[in-house]
Amino acid sequence: MTRRKRYSAEFKREALRRANEVGVTDVLVAEELGINARNLRNWRDAAEGEGDFVIDDETRKSLMDYAASNEAMKDPIEVAEAVLHQMSSDAPKRRYMVTPNAEQAAETIRVAMQRTLQLNEGQPYSYSRDELVALLDESLKTN
Repeated sequence: MTRRKRYSAEFKREALRRANEVGVTDVLVAEELGINARNLRNWRDAAEGEGDFVIDDETRKSLMDYAASNEAMKDPIEVAEAVLHQMSSDAPKRRYMVTPNAEQAAETIRVAMQRTLQLNEGQPYSYSRDELVALLDESLKTN
């Protein structure tokens, strides 16, 4: 009969710490340490039962995705300022654009322009490029 190998508490803690690093999976850590990935899951379950905070791969990935999406978001103060201006100004803008960076602002304008071009396309009163530019110039003068 084969005896099960015993691992120290420190070894288990270090293995779980390594497995909880960003971009690291249980399988990878298990291979690095020469253990079965099931051991890591068992140790994590035991640690959670003892009140130690250990997260699983799925939760870790979800948290990483959430953090990445937050980095791309605009400062809430700028959003609040736009809302406050719209609600309290004597002359609020017709539209507000709050984007986290110049690239996304350009993409937002590009999409709006594409919609305009699609609206213009194949219509009985379609405008040429020069006519569209003239309309844009006229609009810029009135704003």
